[in-house]
Amino acid sequence: CVNTVFQLTSLPSIIAVCLHKQSLTHAFVQQCGAFTVSVLPRDEDGLAMVRHFGYQTGHKVEKCACLEMVPARNGCPIVKDAVSYFEARVLPDKVVDVGSHTLFVAEVTGGRVLRQAPALTYEYYQERKAAEKKKGATK
Repeated sequence: CVNTVFQLTSLPSIIAVCLHKQSLTHAFVQQCGAFTVSVLPRDEDGLAMVRHFGYQTGHKVEKCACLEMVPARNGCPIVKDAVSYFEARVLPDKVVDVGSHTLFVAEVTGGRVLRQAPALTYEYYQERKAAEKKKGATK
């Protein structure tokens, strides 16, 4: 799972992801030099996917087993129910050790809109998480 993904430049299309060094995703990205970013839907399914991918380790759970995945051209998995996706190739000279995490700078090599739906944003996720916490505190 990606902790952070963000655009660095538009021409050329360069993005960065920040991954915890102990995560299985980190090992995969480091080994193959490529990754995909599945943009999740802004709905309950998207929030459930965040909980599924973000709150357990791939070292103990096969995270992709219960979701339908399709391979991107770069061989990395795409969540079939995603809104869109990006394929990226890591720029080896732009990998940065930032302590507990590694910042992988990568060139976007492909991608596609899969369906017309609002995308899940970090802001929306945080708002929903806070609302759920507040709701739980009032019970």
